[in-house]
Parts: sequence; C-alpha cells; structure tokens
Amino acid sequence: ALEQLLDEAPPSCRCRADLDGNGIVDSADLGMLLAAWGSDDVLADLSGDGVVGPMDISSWSFHLGACD
Repeated sequence: ALEQLLDEAPPSCRCRADLDGNGIVDSADLGMLLAAWGSDDVLADLSGDGVVGPMDISSWSFHLGACD
C-alpha cells in the first residue's frame, strides 16, 4: 500500500527517506526517524521490516542529500 502511494505521488514527493517532504534527506528527517524509534510508524520504517530501528538509520544515511 505504501509503495503504491509513493508511485502515485508527484516526483518531488518520491524520496522515501525525506520524511518531512522538503526535498532533502537531512537532519530534520533523522530527528523524525528518532522520534519514531521502536514504533511501527509506517512512514519512518524506511527498511520496511515493521519497526523503526537501526536498519532505518542505515537507509536514511544512504539517501542523505537532495532527492532526485
């Protein structure tokens, strides 16, 4: 369901790790990810494993910078 929403979103909204939607994966997104730590927050669960944790930090760091 989440992948379908991302596929239907305008290109500027397709950067999965850009949690605040500003077009840049940055420290603000990290803050949102950490605020959701340990939860099943579907938006912050970048790895898709069902829980916000270390794998999501890895995904966030891989996507740092401007969204394509």
